[in-house]
Amino acid sequence: MNDFEGGSEFVPGSAPHITQGPDLAGLAEASAPYLFGTLQHRLIRTEERSSSMFGSGGKVFLRTIDGFDDVVGEPLGSGLIYNHSGGSYQLAFALSLAPNPAVGELVQDRSLEAGDIVAQLRALNVLEGLRIIDLGSGVHPGFALAAKSLGATVFTADIQKLRPEVKGKLDGHTVVNLNRSNAGEVLEEATCGDLDLVTENVVAMPPGLITTSKVPKQKSVQAIATRLLKQDGYMFSLTGASGFGVFQRVN
Repeated sequence: MNDFEGGSEFVPGSAPHITQGPDLAGLAEASAPYLFGTLQHRLIRTEERSSSMFGSGGKVFLRTIDGFDDVVGEPLGSGLIYNHSGGSYQLAFALSLAPNPAVGELVQDRSLEAGDIVAQLRALNVLEGLRIIDLGSGVHPGFALAAKSLGATVFTADIQKLRPEVKGKLDGHTVVNLNRSNAGEVLEEATCGDLDLVTENVVAMPPGLITTSKVPKQKSVQAIATRLLKQDGYMFSLTGASGFGVFQRVN
């Protein structure tokens, strides 16, 4: 994910990928689908906010997407802990995998504003057919709710329960510590596996964020993704200020 103090937008091929050596637990580093960059440019806007939460003592630049207030309760990505900016990039990546060709047509139509694009994407349920899980979703999973409103089958997993107003709006939530050795097995039973996308934003937490559990190890999250993904399914991993990682299941 971008630096919370206003780093540059993700551009496929420019942000550093995670490097783990030859053993990626059945995953291979991959390039982002070509629409990913266009979707970011067309849908994500920068929202400036004053906050000292992360020790900045000044302005924070959030990356948000309009058009999901009815399901998220605010623009996607406008929170500082839950529903934070990472969700906007997760959604752009999910949309880049959409089986519906209307996604490419709409985002490349320069006569449309971002809000118009989102409204049409939702009306068309462009993520219908995609099966997704957000690992470390938090108690108010903005990305998951937005993806569900676009037609995807969406599961979440976190060490905490979802907020009561969110419970039941997704296809399933599993309370699990992602550091557990059997976390992948637990999540496979809950989701039946065969997922198109496993995404996470918990391996590298924003500076200053207090957490009640140990941050999951990258290798553990990759092992979970390998177990849950279908052949050639994608893992999209946000990694704090260092960029993002894109992987595909290869075995």
